[in-house]
Amino acid sequence: MHRPILALVFALQACAPAQPAEGESLDPFTLQLLRVTKETPSFGGFHSEAGALVVFIFDEAQRGPAAASLTAIFGDTAPALNTRPARGQSSESVKNGAADVLSVPGTSSFDFDETTGFLRVGVWKASALEPVQTKLLELSVPLESVVLEIQRPWRAL
Repeated sequence: MHRPILALVFALQACAPAQPAEGESLDPFTLQLLRVTKETPSFGGFHSEAGALVVFIFDEAQRGPAAASLTAIFGDTAPALNTRPARGQSSESVKNGAADVLSVPGTSSFDFDETTGFLRVGVWKASALEPVQTKLLELSVPLESVVLEIQRPWRAL
């Protein structure tokens, strides 16, 4: 009776992106970026521009609180803060053509957010941000249509 369910669970685990090994902890920089993802008002993703981290927000009116949040997390070394449109120009078909981004080590999720029009790519380690961006560009996905964010790794039950 439970065999079909177990087969489905094993199939889903086989297709799931790589996750950290049991007991592996997140590095300090990844933990900082996880805080940015969760604590920055109007958070709109990360990008790496010329090797430097940039944090995006969706609402220019939130620039002051967002900058304060970044300063609280990073101190004097806070990354650049830019505003992006609240509505992206991506689609389900772009998502379908870019699913290979999940092959990048450290990537944990990938979906099209119909409510915002952005592709959302979650990574569980900061070092995956640049390789994910590179892969998306190889797949002809404009980075303006992507929200890159840090997520806690998920664990299979």
